[in-house]
Amino acid sequence: MKTEASTILASSFWFWDKPSWGWAEVWALLAIALVSVALSALIRPPERFFSFALINGTDNRWSTSKASVALWTFALIFAFLAILFHTRGDGLDNLKLSSQYLALIGIPAGAAVGAKAITQNKVDKGQLTKNKQASPPDALEGTAQLFSDDSGNVDLLDAQYFAFSLLLLAYFFAQFLSSESTRLPTLPHTLVGLSGVSAASYIVKKGVKNTP
Repeated sequence: MKTEASTILASSFWFWDKPSWGWAEVWALLAIALVSVALSALIRPPERFFSFALINGTDNRWSTSKASVALWTFALIFAFLAILFHTRGDGLDNLKLSSQYLALIGIPAGAAVGAKAITQNKVDKGQLTKNKQASPPDALEGTAQLFSDDSGNVDLLDAQYFAFSLLLLAYFFAQFLSSESTRLPTLPHTLVGLSGVSAASYIVKKGVKNTP
């Protein structure tokens, strides 16, 4: 009786009444956008976008490792919400998160924590100087910083690490949006491996690089 009542109540909301995959994806995107806008109002200064604040470092530069974590986090939240809306909650009951996705969340998260720890340790020891920008970058400037080092020079390992993250994300969205399946797509093991290797190289670079 309780289940039937819940189903009837859920069906009374037109956007929850078994929406197609297309509409489920639209509602998932809108939900993320609305929450981001609401959280942006709580950030000081309030004109900063919530998503931009997530990837901004203490030096007011966009962080390559933080951006990778944020992109994969938002991608999986979008997928879960789309499945939730399309199946009215039933699709998440038996959803299994493969080791690939655990790695894709863990690798950039580990890279972000490791990079932060190494950089802060060098700053504390006087081995590295972090010059803070006067204000956070705009979208164009911030995007360029994802492929460059702290001095603003294009960096091979930063670019490689972020490029593999973008490539995997492109594959993920292409498969997920076209399959109309409540299962997350299987990612190419080669690309997942290359993403892990590039993240490791990124961390090693942080460890050996001194003040420019």
